[in-house]
Amino acid sequence: MSRDGEPRTLHSDLARVRNLLEWAVCEQPFAATATAAGIGFALGGGWTAARLALLLQAGSRVATAWLGGAVRGRGQENIDERH
Repeated sequence: MSRDGEPRTLHSDLARVRNLLEWAVCEQPFAATATAAGIGFALGGGWTAARLALLLQAGSRVATAWLGGAVRGRGQENIDERH
């Protein structure tokens, strides 16, 4: 079931992915372009599995640091609003 109570279908899931991708391209066009280029390069056989694993490991570390900063920032905003 979806959040609005309607059953999920392949069509509704694809529409949701499309909306998310459209948002990402509009809000962060450079990141979306770099991501698309990277995925295309990797799927095209541009890197060996070991290099791809290293890239994913480095990317996950960067994403974790960014997410941690975002969570800390929002937590601080919530604390400031309550006091």
